[in-house]
Amino acid sequence: RLVYGVDTTGALTGVQVLEHTETPGLGAKITTAWIDQFKGKTRDEGALKKDGGASDASAAATISSRAVARAIHDGMAGGF
Repeated sequence: RLVYGVDTTGALTGVQVLEHTETPGLGAKITTAWIDQFKGKTRDEGALKKDGGASDASAAATISSRAVARAIHDGMAGGF
């Protein structure tokens, strides 16, 4: 579970992971400063580079990184 903010231009103002069940030291890297790279990005820019966006996956946490990026992307599809 995560929470994020979006400004009136559609850019993310911040993202925070509220809950996860990832392995400490691996997938849990999604809770570190890595997540700050999403600030200022739009819905499409927030996708991982591997998926055509502008965001980097966290080393050793590609699946978790993709899950965060997709959660943001899908959530923002609601017309925020």
